[in-house]
Amino acid sequence: MSLENNKELVRRFFETIEQEKYDDLKDFCHKDFVFYPQLDTPFPGVEEVN
Repeated sequence: MSLENNKELVRRFFETIEQEKYDDLKDFCHKDFVFYPQLDTPFPGVEEVN
């Protein structure tokens, strides 16, 4: 994957979050993904990001 492809992937990831299309995050994240909005509050799985 090229640097430009990686940049586009990151742009799309953050656009998906900004547009609140949380179900679409499954296309970007591994099944074992853990979201840390704060250092001490993990949310396991994409389903918890909303």
